[in-house]
Amino acid sequence: AVFTDAGIRYNPSTNILTTTASLADKIHTARSSTDAIFYPTFVDSNNIGVSPESVFTAGTLTYNPNNGSLNATSFTGSLSGNATTATTANTASKVTVTNIDTTNATYYPVFVDAQTGARQAATDSGFTFNSFTNALTLQAGSLTANSVSLTGNITATGSITATGSITTTGGITGSLRGTASYATVASQSGYTMEFVLATTGSNLAASTTYRMGAPVRNQLNTTSGRTRIYVPRPGKVRYAHLYIRTNGTLASAGTSTLALNKNSSVAETIATSTTAGSSADATVSSTAISMSVVQGDFLEINWITPAWATLPTAVEANAIIYIENNI
Repeated sequence: AVFTDAGIRYNPSTNILTTTASLADKIHTARSSTDAIFYPTFVDSNNIGVSPESVFTAGTLTYNPNNGSLNATSFTGSLSGNATTATTANTASKVTVTNIDTTNATYYPVFVDAQTGARQAATDSGFTFNSFTNALTLQAGSLTANSVSLTGNITATGSITATGSITTTGGITGSLRGTASYATVASQSGYTMEFVLATTGSNLAASTTYRMGAPVRNQLNTTSGRTRIYVPRPGKVRYAHLYIRTNGTLASAGTSTLALNKNSSVAETIATSTTAGSSADATVSSTAISMSVVQGDFLEINWITPAWATLPTAVEANAIIYIENNI
């Protein structure tokens, strides 16, 4: 008897005998360096034992054997090695850094918009660092910190705000506000103006507003604008200090108000005093003044006396104010 099998075939023209294998565990492979796109194969289950599977490809997973390029839309898992042209690492926890402290060039510090999680790294053209000069530059905006301690210079064209302390062994360039405990040089530009009550000792009245102004005054004046001193340059009044000398009878107790008056219309209190007129020597000062002035404004200092029961005699007074024009 003669039998046949559909799984075995012979081609007499090529002299090739072929069979159909129901379970192949090996395939023939060949090396290729063709510059073309190929598709890696995969199956849809992870079999522990031997089990036949259909083999699949996907258009989103390709390989070029000519340049060794494997392309996929995303990757999940750990990677090792160097990424020469990577542009985004969504969950990278470490990067390689290089010491460039001898390079005289401008670099841009990198920052993110949240403390944790996968965040996009960003830079700002107004926030730069030069590793050769150790200069950190903030072009605009403000620097806010609880405490700032530097061994170099602080340069700011914006503002620096600290709720704690700012310490530097170098210098500070820019505008600062607040109290400098150990400052030796202030890089502000400004000028002073002098005021007098009168050039000779005078007897004062109670509950009266006296005007202090032009140093050439030789008598008391109570009319606003009569002792005016004009502002030569624009700026902001920051400081005032008054000295009041009572050469004769001392006044009884009472609280005087000293105020800075601009253009006979805008007044800002310098301070109050319980000793002005009632003691031989009285001083009043303030560093908390913030009155803006322009060229052509005129200033006076008003001394508003209390309701003294006993009036002071032979009183002299003078004052000086500081106007900062580097603002």
